[in-house]
Amino acid sequence: MEEQVSNLLVFFFTGYLLFTIISYIVWRQLKMLIFEVSIGIVALAVLYFTTGFPFERTVAFGGFNPYLLTLLLLFFIVVGMMANYIFYKRPRQKFRWLLFFKPFFISPIVLLPLIGAINFDSIEHVQLISLCFLAFQNGFFWREIFNKALKQQQEGL
Repeated sequence: MEEQVSNLLVFFFTGYLLFTIISYIVWRQLKMLIFEVSIGIVALAVLYFTTGFPFERTVAFGGFNPYLLTLLLLFFIVVGMMANYIFYKRPRQKFRWLLFFKPFFISPIVLLPLIGAINFDSIEHVQLISLCFLAFQNGFFWREIFNKALKQQQEGL
């Protein structure tokens, strides 16, 4: 990872930690503090293990294994689908495992366009991280995209 990108990430992670601590001082929500710090630690761990953040890492013989990259993207799509269900679940609504796992079976449909846009030979670490965020986003918004396509198809008939 380039030095400028590392410096920006350090700046933003420090700001995130600072605002998390300030919000704890103001609102005294310990569960939220633990949750947000845990998210930050997981993000830093992912950055460290994928890019060597905050140090620059060079990979011998370059590139990523396309199968591992595909599985990683599929994982983030599924996590995005899980987050969608949890985000849109009403507070008093009963948790339903069937509705929770149902979207996972269409995750390859969401994955295929993303894989088609990737050049596996020349992918950089920052691109990998961006693709993981994009995969999460695709998983999170999968229902809206399919609903819009269905609506357009019904209007066209």
